[in-house]
Amino acid sequence: MFRNDYQGGLTVDIFSAQGKDPVAKWKLYGRKSSISKVFDKEVKGFVYSLEGSSQTHKMQLPKDSKMTLGLIQKFLILQVNVPLGKDFSTEILVTDEEHLKKRLYLSTVHKELSATPLHARIPLTCLKRNTWCNLCIDLDSLTAEIFRGTRFLSLDGIIISACCKVRRIFTMKNEPADCMDGEISNGPQEEIPRNCQFPSEVQNVVQLVNMKTLGQTDLKSGPTNSDAGQFHMGPTPRDSSHIAFGSKVIGPPPLTARKSSTSANRKEERAKSELSLNIPSGKSYCIMFLNIGRTDNVQPRPPLERPSAEKMGSRRPQRIQNVRREKSNTGEFIKYTVHIIHYSSKVWCRF
Repeated sequence: MFRNDYQGGLTVDIFSAQGKDPVAKWKLYGRKSSISKVFDKEVKGFVYSLEGSSQTHKMQLPKDSKMTLGLIQKFLILQVNVPLGKDFSTEILVTDEEHLKKRLYLSTVHKELSATPLHARIPLTCLKRNTWCNLCIDLDSLTAEIFRGTRFLSLDGIIISACCKVRRIFTMKNEPADCMDGEISNGPQEEIPRNCQFPSEVQNVVQLVNMKTLGQTDLKSGPTNSDAGQFHMGPTPRDSSHIAFGSKVIGPPPLTARKSSTSANRKEERAKSELSLNIPSGKSYCIMFLNIGRTDNVQPRPPLERPSAEKMGSRRPQRIQNVRREKSNTGEFIKYTVHIIHYSSKVWCRF
């Protein structure tokens, strides 16, 4: 949208509540009554009011998510007024020098800074409430410090969520002067242009959001690798990468329990096979029991051994011989039992 426009001046206007249809290029989410243009008596001008839930009521620029803004100035200024007891959030889409999309999600709901290789959650706990604020977001500082090893290239998308009042949104080449935390700023400063300033009778503050004002050096995502320039969990082997959110990310993919489960199954199968080799089969037990009643000196036969791989060709003949031997032993026992019964019946008849 702004890629072909001149951006060498002090500011580039993105949004202003003045005019006939200020949100013509914006996409609005939620009820129309919750996002409306109202006249503010304090600033003596029109502002846009966003009320309701921050999940459902928001305004997005550009309207088509496939388009990009292409803003190259490093400071984004939001002129907002957040009521007491209400939450406010904004989502910013930036592109780094490697042409990777990164998302910065700034919200009063977050209590600590956390980051992944492709997005970051930044707390706004120090945001002034119930007063007009020039919220200055240092895109270059946040991109360079959070996503180590890369720098800010362009601002490509903005989402403003309820609850707040919005007067104007614009970018600046340098940091605005008169910041509340200006004593820790090291870069050049410039006054906000007069056409973007509040009226002199309106009480307002200028708040800078960068890594110094946040006072956060260690992120929740864990240790970092300065060579890779990305945040990751655990040690990262050299030249290893995986795909996350459609982009190539340096670092190994998360571990799964599939490998451990397969090894556990293999251990169970191995234990079962060992038990099957040591325990004789039920058929062998039956043969040993049948051999007890024989009068001749027949020794109990041990359980059959499993044929090895070398004897696979002769497995069928051995099995047939074993079956015949078992049948003959069973038949002899039955004959012997019948003789005993016949003899005992004769003896009983004599008595």
